[in-house]
Amino acid sequence: TPMPDGQTLFLTRDITERQLAAEKLRVSEELYRSVAATISDGLVIVELGGRVVALNQAASRILGVRPEQLINVEQAGLPGLTLLEDDLVTPVPFERWPINQVLATGQRIDTCVHPLRRVDGDILWLEISCHLLRVDANAAPFAAMATFRDISQELHAQQELQISEERWKFALEGAGDGVWDWDLQSGRVFYSQRWKAMLGYEEHEIANTADEFLSRVHPSDRDPVRDSLQRYFKAGDGIHQTEFRLQHKLGHYLSILSRGKVVSQHRDGHALRVVGTHSDITPVKQAERALREKQTAEAAS
Repeated sequence: TPMPDGQTLFLTRDITERQLAAEKLRVSEELYRSVAATISDGLVIVELGGRVVALNQAASRILGVRPEQLINVEQAGLPGLTLLEDDLVTPVPFERWPINQVLATGQRIDTCVHPLRRVDGDILWLEISCHLLRVDANAAPFAAMATFRDISQELHAQQELQISEERWKFALEGAGDGVWDWDLQSGRVFYSQRWKAMLGYEEHEIANTADEFLSRVHPSDRDPVRDSLQRYFKAGDGIHQTEFRLQHKLGHYLSILSRGKVVSQHRDGHALRVVGTHSDITPVKQAERALREKQTAEAAS
């Protein structure tokens, strides 16, 4: 600034902190863009008024829309995107959309699952999480962010697995066999309804433990059964088959044919999970016993 006496006044200001802050902001924004562009999860940012201000490529791909169809669009005007109830027909009310619940309550939502009907009519299952965005922990929120991923294939695989398991369990129980499924790591055992009914018990009367089975084995058969199972669990090969007596709720013993197969193993070969069946062969054993007694009587006479 020129002065009246012909001299010049220079004023200086230290802007180091401002420059550093600007550089950090630039790096942070570049990092965000890089991460948002490379992650497979969809990411959408909505300002507090409900306007979509940003989304990544994964979000555009999952939702089946172009970015320009969403940017600067109010949520109420989203092009044909509809969250559905589990019946895949009923639309979820707009105020119950996860990101709108977060905007209304300020409470974050972690991993809720909703079906979504896209513009092209396809229905996807999305796992969604939402939370408010703040500059720091004490600052007021300026937007909300939703992240989501398409779990349709996972759900379909689980459904196919469940249908498959229900099918073979139904087939086995339809043949009169009881099904058991033993997780050796946790010690928990699944006993099917038919397995329990075979011994005269209701569904709730037998807990999911191995002792429920072993304690009912005839005392004379208990050690041989335990030793046979331990050898098989260690080897984990082929089909395990054994016969023993198992106590009914009324006190008498049934003759049981047990078959089992290892379906999951540790890398060292030890069994982790074994699935099998119990067949009541008491009538067969009684018939064999009657035949032997008849043959003995005939030989004696």
